[in-house]
Amino acid sequence: MKHRNAKLALIATLVLAPALSAASRAGEGVDLRLKLQPGQVLRYESSSQQDMDIDMDGQKVTMKNRQEGVSAFKVVSVDDRGNFRMELTGERLKMSMQSPAMSMEYDSTKLDDQEKQKEKSLLGKFTALMATARFTATLSPSGQVVESSGMAELQKQLLEAFPEAAGQIKMMTGKETEEALWAAFCQRPQEHKTPGDTWVTEKNAMGMMQMKMTSRLEKVVDGQPVVVPAGLEIAFGDFAKKGDPANPFAALAKNMKATKTELTGSTTLDAASGVVRQSDSKMVLDYGLTVPGSDKAVSYHIVQTATSRLLPAAGTGPQSRK
Repeated sequence: MKHRNAKLALIATLVLAPALSAASRAGEGVDLRLKLQPGQVLRYESSSQQDMDIDMDGQKVTMKNRQEGVSAFKVVSVDDRGNFRMELTGERLKMSMQSPAMSMEYDSTKLDDQEKQKEKSLLGKFTALMATARFTATLSPSGQVVESSGMAELQKQLLEAFPEAAGQIKMMTGKETEEALWAAFCQRPQEHKTPGDTWVTEKNAMGMMQMKMTSRLEKVVDGQPVVVPAGLEIAFGDFAKKGDPANPFAALAKNMKATKTELTGSTTLDAASGVVRQSDSKMVLDYGLTVPGSDKAVSYHIVQTATSRLLPAAGTGPQSRK
């Protein structure tokens, strides 16, 4: 009888151990921080669409932007604090812009003579350089950009080609633009989270807009954390930091006010590495601008959707190496 009871106890222990371990881990919460390895390569396919309707004192204008591409991120090294040095290269970029004033298309896979002519414009040259440039950055386990480089060289090339547009070039190639290249690794909370927990991240965009986003760990499906937006606040103004290049639109931003902000979607993270496996989002933003020195007002309605998915490496998953 003793042997039988001991055997039953052993079986019960073996059966219950995984469940008890999982319950223990669930109680501790989920670590959403990045855990990358040297040599790891992450390839993302992404796309975005933005439609902007502008009402200028009864005159309506519509602008459309489309972009899709594939980018590769290679982990060069990881230090003893978990910070990782990363290298970004663009593999493919296709984009288009349409408005009553202008239209532009760019496809890095079809660089014929006609396409090369478009590189003579500032926007065309900027797009072409972005498609072929190599950028590096050091990111923390929580996804914060510690240090980055590459944009300075791009800025130098643009200034040599278009010296008359120095102010616009410095704004286009500023710190916010460079940090946006690493958005796929979005900021994570330092603490472990359980489903229902929220955290807040803030971002300064081009010295004229502050974004405050609340995220929530919605659930864990098959071990994969799913994060959803739980709130978005946008404020306009002159938020330029000391030493930042002057933004000619910052003065106007003081006369802007957001009247509607909506953000929906979801992001699925890889359980082992914390990288984004796939994400989709939709943002709706309405804001108005009061023209200084007059009673005229301009209203903006923006709808922007974006998707991103991690492409599988040859025969492996997110932990792939080359």
